[in-house]
Amino acid sequence: MVKFIITGDWHWRGSNPKSRLDNYQEALTTKIREVFTLAKKHNVAAILQPGDLTHSPNISLNTLGDFADLLRESPAPIISIPGNHDTGCGNLEVLPRTPFGLLSRLGLIWNVHGSNEFIRNILISGHGYNYQTDIDKLQYTFSDLAKASVMPTTTIHLTHGMLLEKAPGFACRYQ
Repeated sequence: MVKFIITGDWHWRGSNPKSRLDNYQEALTTKIREVFTLAKKHNVAAILQPGDLTHSPNISLNTLGDFADLLRESPAPIISIPGNHDTGCGNLEVLPRTPFGLLSRLGLIWNVHGSNEFIRNILISGHGYNYQTDIDKLQYTFSDLAKASVMPTTTIHLTHGMLLEKAPGFACRYQ
């Protein structure tokens, strides 16, 4: 049996959000290490992280270095897609110039936006957040099995957005 852990919206940052009374980075480090502990305990094939690894594409190099050190502790591959906080402005073209892009380039995360990755006979794909997310519902579907080199037994498609049945009670896009 193939097992995964899914955990999202880490929002790694170097400073505390205004409303936090604790040390945000210490608390988040503890939570991420707990995910790593569970991944090791349950012998997962991968950790699925559907976006917002960082709180901003403008975090400092020192903060990014601390995050990279933490990601190196992962006992399993971290498979992710960019969320709205990872790119800024919903523009996936700038991804290579962001912390998310660098973490992917360094092999600390697997970016499955627009690609297919196989773990055993499970196909994992994804679509990162862009300015059309939540309008273009096709981003939430996986329909390109033609690109798969092997017919999978299961498909997992990571997305980052908000699908709602009705308006949430505050201004935002939804359909």
